[in-house]
Amino acid sequence: MRDRRDRRRGIGIYDRRIQILEPVSEANDYNEDQLSFEVKYGSFPAGKLDSVSEVNEAMEGQVIQSAARVDWQLRFVPDIGIKTSWKIKDLFSGLTYQVIAPIQEIGRREAWLVKTQIVE
Repeated sequence: MRDRRDRRRGIGIYDRRIQILEPVSEANDYNEDQLSFEVKYGSFPAGKLDSVSEVNEAMEGQVIQSAARVDWQLRFVPDIGIKTSWKIKDLFSGLTYQVIAPIQEIGRREAWLVKTQIVE
């Protein structure tokens, strides 16, 4: 029998693995700062949330907009530190997403909600 907290959290929602990429400023040969990204968390458990409602599916513009924006539910890690300059890479599809809003806590230390937009 499953634990009550597992059922409430929806333990099966974490069916994807992502990389959380942190921006790093590096100097090139000409001593100019260049922005690159390094993996902060690799193979992090996450769930892709459906953001399209049945009412909005009929409108083509809404569907296109919802396809470009994706909400992610991440397992709760205290002080994960994700900021709007960070990126998320879906290891399943290979797509990269830019974090577009500050992360939000779901429930009481149950999960993080991260709003992103497709970069590539």
